[in-house]
Amino acid sequence: MLDKLDMQIRNADMIDAVNTSEIVSNVISTHLVPDIMGNLRAYARQGFRCTACGKSYRRLPLTKNCTCGHKLIQTITRGSVEKYLKLAKRLVDNYDVSSYQKGRIHALSDEIDLVFGKNKGDQSLLTDYTS
Repeated sequence: MLDKLDMQIRNADMIDAVNTSEIVSNVISTHLVPDIMGNLRAYARQGFRCTACGKSYRRLPLTKNCTCGHKLIQTITRGSVEKYLKLAKRLVDNYDVSSYQKGRIHALSDEIDLVFGKNKGDQSLLTDYTS
């Protein structure tokens, strides 16, 4: 994805009839922002699944384990939510996009920081509250 986007932007820079900032703006508004928002929404509504049998749970059971006795993992991870955030920030900082889009990307970044914490280890897990 990153290589294709970089090639597309490089091609847009070479062609005089194409406005590179408009291309970047369209990619941000049609692909990156909806993907980040959708993944953040999915993270808030996620379930859990067993690593062994694959059984899905809507909520984490009090035993923290599957009925088969194996570990349960989250279906959506932090990495899947943040996968396009760095790219979006880089595009917003390097190209002339509207102030609305800049603000939208920074607001999404702040929202993700609120959900996960500033650093990787700051987030409390749901399992921290079940003991």
